[in-house]
Amino acid sequence: MSPGTFETGFILDPSVIEAVPALVFSQPMSTADLVLASADDRLRERTKPAFSGKLATMGYLFPSLRRTLLPALERKGRAAKKKYLARNAR
Repeated sequence: MSPGTFETGFILDPSVIEAVPALVFSQPMSTADLVLASADDRLRERTKPAFSGKLATMGYLFPSLRRTLLPALERKGRAAKKKYLARNAR
């Protein structure tokens, strides 16, 4: 399992989150529940959501696709980052 970004108090700390690139937040963060499910069912590979794994593979195989999608993924990441900041500011 390659969980990518993992939802922890550290990365979501307002003083840390500002330094994290927006692209990091363009895909859902992994949680402890995902790790526990992986340990329980013993699947060799897991991508959550499945599309994230396909998107990463396509980006490696076709660098021009990655360059094309990068601005949209960064916008998505900025929006998600803003939501995390607002949620943790309370």
